[in-house]
Amino acid sequence: MTEARENNTNTTAAHSGGDDGDETVLVRTTYPSVPLPANDTRPHIHTARLLIRPLQQSDLAGLHALRSQPEAMTGTRLGRPDRDLAETQVELDFFRNGAAGSGEPPYLWGAFLPRSSTTMDGKEEEEEAGEELLIGEGGVHSLVSDAASASGWPEIGYKFRKEYWGRGYATEFLDAVLGAWWGLPRGTVEMRVNRRAVAVATGNDVDDDDLPGGGENDAVVEVSEHVYANAEPSNVGSCRVLEKLGFQRYHEWTEPDTQEHRVGEPLDLAGYLLEKPGSCCLRK
Repeated sequence: MTEARENNTNTTAAHSGGDDGDETVLVRTTYPSVPLPANDTRPHIHTARLLIRPLQQSDLAGLHALRSQPEAMTGTRLGRPDRDLAETQVELDFFRNGAAGSGEPPYLWGAFLPRSSTTMDGKEEEEEAGEELLIGEGGVHSLVSDAASASGWPEIGYKFRKEYWGRGYATEFLDAVLGAWWGLPRGTVEMRVNRRAVAVATGNDVDDDDLPGGGENDAVVEVSEHVYANAEPSNVGSCRVLEKLGFQRYHEWTEPDTQEHRVGEPLDLAGYLLEKPGSCCLRK
């Protein structure tokens, strides 16, 4: 189950990305200091049921088991399971180091259950060796989403093994990861954000001609920081997880699909925004 279609190529820092067309607005906002903390330096997170930590090379088998499930991969860019360990290794390398040559790791985590918690129907699952079982992964996989077609804000997503759907693990996991994300050191940046996303953040009408910062107008709108996610409207479970976490649906659109079995076919998506807790929305 996935909130956002995978995009493992866009890891550009917020203050250097974005489209300058009429669909975007120049904003001043807060943003985590980049580069983000190195994968291996991030402290582990403990929730009521989960251990949340960065993935390591030793997690390759567990990640492959997750990415081998067709159900878990339905919302990904290619829409199919990994064919072999080599494909999973590429994804693990991205988790740990970011896109090749970027020097910027994403903010991605694994969701683990203690082995003593992995019994189902009274039987111990026969899984890869280790004291922990990888049941999901996710976080901020794109530090900047496409400003013209999506939002421009950092984009989150996740996937979980099908055996663990519907049990609240995704909500528990994302709530903890977002808490860690908001807790990172921050600075002030200027960046391009989708016009609709800015309208939501400032309480303006998206069609308001007086909304500054768009097109040739150099005015800057001061807005509170947000994160972004998308889901297919028909994916009720994913939409519900986002709504439980406080995300607000702000836009729906159709774009060509990228999945191998339906390349170019219409894909319906709904965009969601979540404001940084404690933010004060500033308006021009």
